[in-house]
Amino acid sequence: SNLLFVDADAKVKFSENYGADWKLASGLDSLYDERKDKKNDYESFPYLSQDSVYKHSRAYIYPNSEEGYFLYFTNDAGKSWEKWDFRSLIESEISSYLPTKMQNRKNKTTFFYHVRSSAGNEKHMMVTVSVSDYKLDFYASFECLSTDLGKSWTVLAPVPKSTIQSYDFENGCEFGKSSSQSSANDNDIICVASNREEMTKDEKKLADGRTQKVTGQMYKSSNVGKNWSLIDSLKDVNVLYFEVSDKYVFAYASKDAFNPWSSVDIYVSTDLSLIHI
Repeated sequence: SNLLFVDADAKVKFSENYGADWKLASGLDSLYDERKDKKNDYESFPYLSQDSVYKHSRAYIYPNSEEGYFLYFTNDAGKSWEKWDFRSLIESEISSYLPTKMQNRKNKTTFFYHVRSSAGNEKHMMVTVSVSDYKLDFYASFECLSTDLGKSWTVLAPVPKSTIQSYDFENGCEFGKSSSQSSANDNDIICVASNREEMTKDEKKLADGRTQKVTGQMYKSSNVGKNWSLIDSLKDVNVLYFEVSDKYVFAYASKDAFNPWSSVDIYVSTDLSLIHI
């Protein structure tokens, strides 16, 4: 595999002989044009990230742009790069999931990060998108899916759009099959959809001064996001977080929505059934 390097002038180079010689990568002219009036300081420097599954061939460049609308992708170990422009995804899809107060806000901040691939199908990819406006105390994160190697993207939505628009919303998803060791099916996706919402008057009496609660539920799709169902073993608990390792899936849950991390139960499986331990 090649070595990749971003030099002091923010130019991306690759080496095929362990660093003895370096060549300039192709397909990044628009990145350099966008950066021509910027200082090459730490805060604005492009970030290079290796794919966690296809480590020897795939990588991503996060331009660290104020617009935050695009990324760069290589599938040939850095020799050539393709630009992914997410502007239409933001304007046509993600905006429709935002509450009315956010849809026409010009000062909202959008970031794309954590691109990853599925070990079950090399064309399946996912990217996390966050939208925030701290003046309105609003934050939401979405997961977007591509089934054609980044050519087109769609929002993964395990819950109705009306639910997403009602509260500050976070949706964290992963491919069930993160490595060849996994027992999950090739098209499995799991998500935890969580809301931050105001408590009722009766709930506030029990919440020791807190005014909001966080609730989360865990969903599974066996057909790459076309249909969703709650995971049976987690229907009656508040799912806080989950992680997917090479072989196992772990979920962390609580029955307390007011102070959820005070008592946490752990669920684990190799096939997404998630058994309490």
